[in-house]
Amino acid sequence: MLPKWLLDTIGGVLGDEVKGDANLTVGEYRVLAELAATQGPFAVKDFFDIKQAAIDEAGRKFPPPDGNTSDNHTDAFRHTYWNALMTQRFGEEWTRKFATAHERRPGDPAPREAMDLYNNEIGRQIGMANPKASPEELAAQVESAVRGGDTVIVSEDGAGLTWSNDPKLPIGLPGGDPKNAPPGDPTPYPTEGRTPGVPA
Repeated sequence: MLPKWLLDTIGGVLGDEVKGDANLTVGEYRVLAELAATQGPFAVKDFFDIKQAAIDEAGRKFPPPDGNTSDNHTDAFRHTYWNALMTQRFGEEWTRKFATAHERRPGDPAPREAMDLYNNEIGRQIGMANPKASPEELAAQVESAVRGGDTVIVSEDGAGLTWSNDPKLPIGLPGGDPKNAPPGDPTPYPTEGRTPGVPA
């Protein structure tokens, strides 16, 4: 496994804007070190390029309301697209390991963590189903998933999740505020009574 300082050095050489980023967890560093060891340092550059591409495309497809990019449609698109792109480039197994490590942040509200884990999985499914799709084609698939209710956002009360096509939280409005929700690894997926993409 490559040490953190070496990943930081690779990031610095390759132009990674988050070099030395304290926001990366120990688990994320471990999985990135595995990537660098198995696929080389340019795979780490690809990883950061994919991350930035997902951020940029999310802002274009779902402009964040009031600059808020958390818990809403922008966030749902970003996580889903990011995982679809990573799955194409690095495979489902590595992407699952990294994305799960990424969501294991102490203190994150439970609905936020659950939302991201769910949307990450949807993205990996899209990536696996479309291994030869262009980034634009993947973005269109992900946009369709968000608009069609196959992804989730934080519910209006902030205590759980709702489908991304919930009429109470139309696209362009902020998601619910989970700041008062308990931290943890919940399963508040809104699965009872319907399937993703099928209006209630």
